[in-house]
Amino acid sequence: MKKSLTLLFCVWVLTAGCAAKVSSKWDGVTADNPSVALSVPFYDQQDYFCGPASLAMMLEYSGIKSNPDEIAEKVFTPSKKGSFKEDMLTGARRSGRIPYTIDSPHDLYGFLRTGRPVLVFLNLGLDMYPIWHYAVVTGIHGGYITMHSGDTPDERLKTAVFDKIWSRAGYWGFVLLKPGEVPDGIDPVRLSEAASAYALSDASGAIATLSYAYELYDSKPVMFSYATALYISGRKTESIDIFRRITEKYPDDGDGWNNLAHVLNETGLSRLALYAARRAVAIGGKNIDVYQETLDSIQTP
Repeated sequence: MKKSLTLLFCVWVLTAGCAAKVSSKWDGVTADNPSVALSVPFYDQQDYFCGPASLAMMLEYSGIKSNPDEIAEKVFTPSKKGSFKEDMLTGARRSGRIPYTIDSPHDLYGFLRTGRPVLVFLNLGLDMYPIWHYAVVTGIHGGYITMHSGDTPDERLKTAVFDKIWSRAGYWGFVLLKPGEVPDGIDPVRLSEAASAYALSDASGAIATLSYAYELYDSKPVMFSYATALYISGRKTESIDIFRRITEKYPDDGDGWNNLAHVLNETGLSRLALYAARRAVAIGGKNIDVYQETLDSIQTP
């Protein structure tokens, strides 16, 4: 597979590389910005193992001892001879890191500049005949991108060519965050989603991230994710406190009242729970059926 992929990729570069133009999405990314070169551990990709190899490199750089064979047990699907994106995210979480997804060249450069390599999903083929591939971007130098790919460390690729193969895969990628880490310039909504997913495997780690984000950002999604992570970890009194703050700040948000009612009821505060549930039902909206179910469960002896 590796040889056929390389052949097709080389043919594509020869036929399209010279004519390729950098997308406007790169405006302001490469011009006059400092070059970045990160020293990321390298693992030679075995057949079909671009996913496990790429994630292992990311984890090693993040401080977690790893290897492709070990990661393959978490992310590789033998019948498909590859790794699904969701499995890559799950594999990162199971390894103790929070995967934060990106979708633009500006995100890519921003994280590289702060010392974080980026795992990217690429299409080395065509839209009608895709050949999916994972790689780790390790640097950017003017009009070139460097990445660990296949059996080549720090492969140098023109930005225009990289843009083509990355855009054909939807500009998808991710960086790894340690629990409790909130980099500058991060999107609080996307961070709350990443931490919420991580809470299912490590609630305390998610709380470390969300509590910090809660202090930094005035963000309703962060508040919801923080309260939910506290609830998952069994810290219901603290969860109630955050849900109460949500209802105070966003009194017309039915989800906040409904969630508050749910946790209040579980802690034996049925009268307060009933009030909150009725507020949610009165607000209504697309989740009215859920609100009514919560109210019914509280009213039922």
